[in-house]
Amino acid sequence: FRKRLSHYLPFDLEFVPDVKNTKNLSEKEQKNLEGEAMLSRIQQGDYVVLLDDKG
Repeated sequence: FRKRLSHYLPFDLEFVPDVKNTKNLSEKEQKNLEGEAMLSRIQQGDYVVLLDDKG
């Protein structure tokens, strides 16, 4: 994706690390923590696009 899109527009590609110590958390709690980690990186005015390698 990076190679294809860089010809059309500038962008940043960021990876959010996995949540640590999830053994004692439910799936819902894990998803909430992951969501909070993602949202903490988004600033007002950012445009977010999710790209899925499976199409």
